[in-house]
Amino acid sequence: MRRRIALRLSRPRLAGGDDAGSALLEFLTLGVLLLVPVVYLVLCLGRLQAAGFAVEGASREAARVLAAAPDEDRAAREVDAVVAMALRDQGLAGADDPAPEVTVECSERPCTAPRRRCG
Repeated sequence: MRRRIALRLSRPRLAGGDDAGSALLEFLTLGVLLLVPVVYLVLCLGRLQAAGFAVEGASREAARVLAAAPDEDRAAREVDAVVAMALRDQGLAGADDPAPEVTVECSERPCTAPRRRCG
């Protein structure tokens, strides 16, 4: 006697089939595809905000140092140091980076004299 072995191959159903698990797969796929750019955008906006804080803090401290310095040569050195420190505090410059170029313009000379306006 011969035995018949029947193989049943499952075929994908075209219409009205069982969709169990496909919604979860679609959610995860779209979630990952949308989450990566959003995280990247948040990180970039954070770096832009840090740069804004660094520039604002550097300019404020440079003006304070300039107003308190006894002469212009010392003021220039201290301003460069203060600006470099403000940029390093926000992670925008490394310890081995050259000092940033800072230009100070005053309407009257010397810039370190009391009640002078800097521009």
